[in-house]
Amino acid sequence: MNMLDKGEITSRFKERNKARFFQALFPFSNKENAAIAKEVIRLCALLSDKHRDSFEEYYLLIEEAQKHQEISSIDTISLLEIITKKKQLGTHFIPAFICSTLLRTSYNKDKFDQYKALALLTIARLSYIGEHDSKIKTLSDEIRLFSC
Repeated sequence: MNMLDKGEITSRFKERNKARFFQALFPFSNKENAAIAKEVIRLCALLSDKHRDSFEEYYLLIEEAQKHQEISSIDTISLLEIITKKKQLGTHFIPAFICSTLLRTSYNKDKFDQYKALALLTIARLSYIGEHDSKIKTLSDEIRLFSC
């Protein structure tokens, strides 16, 4: 029986955590997941080259989001309303965060979108590492609540 070294064990957990993250990010029907994918791609496009180069998660997010693209999707505001009406904010906090849109006209939408894009990278990284679910939920909820 071969013993796995620490690096192999870490790698296996990281892959499992990535799969779990993408299941949490895209948990709905094709149409609904397409709305999330479109927003993920939009947010990633806002990031500077410096941030893209600093986060391997950027490329993984784009690659996975592209798998969920469809010609027709619903808009993110409608999807957030569905999540809220079904009382699934506690379960689907990552998609709810992705679907949040700044409604306050007194705040700078471009800055909010930058924060949201950086938060997405941070949530992805914490998810890949594992053992940070409460931090991920808190960050997701804070950004979503700030947008209202």
